[in-house]
Amino acid sequence: MLISEKTRRNIFDELRLENICWYWRMDEIAFIKRVFDITELPSTDWRFENMEWDIRQHRYNNDDWENDWIYEDNRLNLIKWSDEDFLKLMCEILHPLVRIDEEERNKILEIINDYLSDDGFKLVAIESWRKLRYYPVKTDENSVNVENVDKFSRPFIKEQLEKCNKKLSEWDFDWAITNARSLLEDVIVRDLHTQFTWKAMDSRGDLTQDYRKIKALLNLSEHTQVDEAFKAITSWITSIVSWVDTIWNKMWDRHSRALEPQRHHSKLVVNSVKTIVDFLYDVLEYQKSRHEKYRTTLLKLPYIRYWTWKHYKHTCRWLKDRDYILNIDEYMKFYKRLDWFSKRMLINELINNFEIKCFDNADTFFISLIVLFDAINQDDMINIFNKTKWNSQSDWNLKFFLEEVSEIKPELATRGMIEYVDEDIDTF
Repeated sequence: MLISEKTRRNIFDELRLENICWYWRMDEIAFIKRVFDITELPSTDWRFENMEWDIRQHRYNNDDWENDWIYEDNRLNLIKWSDEDFLKLMCEILHPLVRIDEEERNKILEIINDYLSDDGFKLVAIESWRKLRYYPVKTDENSVNVENVDKFSRPFIKEQLEKCNKKLSEWDFDWAITNARSLLEDVIVRDLHTQFTWKAMDSRGDLTQDYRKIKALLNLSEHTQVDEAFKAITSWITSIVSWVDTIWNKMWDRHSRALEPQRHHSKLVVNSVKTIVDFLYDVLEYQKSRHEKYRTTLLKLPYIRYWTWKHYKHTCRWLKDRDYILNIDEYMKFYKRLDWFSKRMLINELINNFEIKCFDNADTFFISLIVLFDAINQDDMINIFNKTKWNSQSDWNLKFFLEEVSEIKPELATRGMIEYVDEDIDTF
């Protein structure tokens, strides 16, 4: 019991001193049935079966009970009743059906909250669906804290996080879950995917499928060589994402509202989503730190010249020589350390951040692409094409690279790339 006996007695005493009637405009039995099942509570009068008939006899027929009898009745035992039922009674006393006058409601609210604050609770007025209701909030409650807020690259994510907390504290359970789903979706589809690939995900609105794509990018797949316990955790995350999507769909089904969440449901969803989001950004930082080491190593590998003019007599290597390159000791050791995620990160780094200022840079760029070639897709080829075709230090290397790609893996070469090569093919 979190709300002390002292707090409860102080509230009851204050309501008595202010002569505040607990049921006011509502029928007494109708009011008390909103909180307690008085048909299941015993009668203190041998003539009757249950408490409801006691009330009828002693409040309606004889009127020989005091108006504030509810505070002292041992069957209700409000001093030691559950926190949930006690708070529910306090909210019902403030209900607009019980008392219309806003000024009176605010006065009673102030009395109740003044004492509840000692135990870390308060009642708040929430207007939802054009109906005013009062709900209890635990003011000192520690919900899950997201440490990685500074890693968000989109303000929308922080807004949804704040709305989750706000709606939960206001007992607006539907919207707390909706904001939690929006938070998770934006993290997965837009922010994390963009930080990996420099573009938002092509999503069809299936959150579970979208998460599986991010899981692969983060190298969180269950088949990876990690402890079974950690594999189980990543599997659990997939299940939670799926259920968040299912709950949200059932809540907002325009044909039939199949689910009406309560506070404990909403709190579980919100805190689960926040935990998952925080975890994903932790993994992102870990993978980025690994990637930085790989990037530094890649750019320090022994220099190899990529393609050259016909009169150049020294050794150079092409895409067709990839097996030879990967058998060079330093290249072999480096390549064996790479997983698919690392290759993808390195490809994106080369395309987006590597500067080609001289012919040696161009050689390093294309030899690095050859090393990572098994992870290159058509989008990468388009970006490589756009990055290098107007650069005088790399345009000839590009033409030869495109010609090799169109022979070795033609599905990666677009028609525009082939036409670009054909324009000057005779000069190779």
